[in-house]
Amino acid sequence: MADNFTKYTVEEEYFLTDKNIENDGISDKINNVLDDLDESTLRNYLDTITNTFKGRVTGTKTCHDMGQWIFNELNKLSALDVRKHYWISRGNVYHKFRRYSGKNIIADIQGTSEDTRVIVFSAHYDVGSRNSPGALDNGAGVAALLTIAQVLSSYEFETTIRFIAFSGEEQGLLGSYAYAKQVYEDNEHIIGVINADVIGNNTNANLGNYHSLRCFSTYPMNWIIEVMNQTCTNYNINLIVNHFTYYGNSDDKSFDDYGFPAMQLFQSGNGMESYYGTEHDKISLINMSYLFEVTKCIAASLAVLLDMKHTSIEITKPLENNIYGDLFDLIPLSKGKTFFIGTPHVTTVVINESVQIKNVTFSLLKGKNEVRREEDEQVKIASYIDYQPPFEWFVEESCFGWYTIRAEVYDELNNSYADEMEVFIIR
Repeated sequence: MADNFTKYTVEEEYFLTDKNIENDGISDKINNVLDDLDESTLRNYLDTITNTFKGRVTGTKTCHDMGQWIFNELNKLSALDVRKHYWISRGNVYHKFRRYSGKNIIADIQGTSEDTRVIVFSAHYDVGSRNSPGALDNGAGVAALLTIAQVLSSYEFETTIRFIAFSGEEQGLLGSYAYAKQVYEDNEHIIGVINADVIGNNTNANLGNYHSLRCFSTYPMNWIIEVMNQTCTNYNINLIVNHFTYYGNSDDKSFDDYGFPAMQLFQSGNGMESYYGTEHDKISLINMSYLFEVTKCIAASLAVLLDMKHTSIEITKPLENNIYGDLFDLIPLSKGKTFFIGTPHVTTVVINESVQIKNVTFSLLKGKNEVRREEDEQVKIASYIDYQPPFEWFVEESCFGWYTIRAEVYDELNNSYADEMEVFIIR
């Protein structure tokens, strides 16, 4: 994972386990997916990653070879559409004038419906130093990705699943940023990104009889976290997903910067940070039973999500990473920055209207969306409900500073799905 790792204590975790998770709708398909998962396959992938591709720093031959190996493994699966995404970055936060390049490996299982939405499962395959085997960071994530892709490729799903192995993560999320920028400009409908980075060990094992897994994400991913916990309950997976309402420090942040809902999955507990990116990040640090439980959680949750009937919403204006004004056209900016000078006009698109829409609720929240839990009502400074398409809002409040604009669609089944973006507003 990237160097800006923040240490959290278990007391800071925001537990979703007080929710009433009902045991409704056990599926033979999900049970079959779980039966098809094999811990020895997971272990074999991890052995190859740590022994054959030690020191796979972005830009090295070892990293290039690792990417090609991932491509070859995924390409063995006939149901997958596998391709390479090449990227170039001229400098990062550490080396302003250095040129970096690499490739991301992408593989799709095309959905059977006409729905254009995509769910992404990702993991980075590079390491931070030339002497690191990269077991925890992030061989475990890549091994889980390959294992899950192998199993899910034997099934059909309504929605498209996209597996992505990123390079350039340790240099500042370079590979994922290049990809997120491209799919944003291509107007792809990515409704959720699940990014696995450091998922192989649990030093806080005591939550009753359950293991725990941390999830870093903002509000729009709440429904997916609930699905993951419900899936673990329904299918007797020994895991609880605990939610931190902060950004992740990994490739999910690149998608967040372009307005795609994204999360980072991260092992629970502290004390392992000193091993990341060193020669000590060996396979002996991996708790295989824990990693296998995490892999089961991800695989089963993806299988549930990919066949779910639900709507989703996207904020289509303001565009991410631009300056808007009442008196001038938009001006492109670098990642993670959107400014509005004048009266913000918020427009949305609701996808999958086969489910009847009750309304779209717009909210303007003071500050960025990084640290917000149940106290949303305390920071909400304006709201508006639109009952008819096109669902839009003109923000007429006086504003100066950073704000979060949220659009949340409510359907006839009383489900809600949200999108949000950070905007610096001067009005």
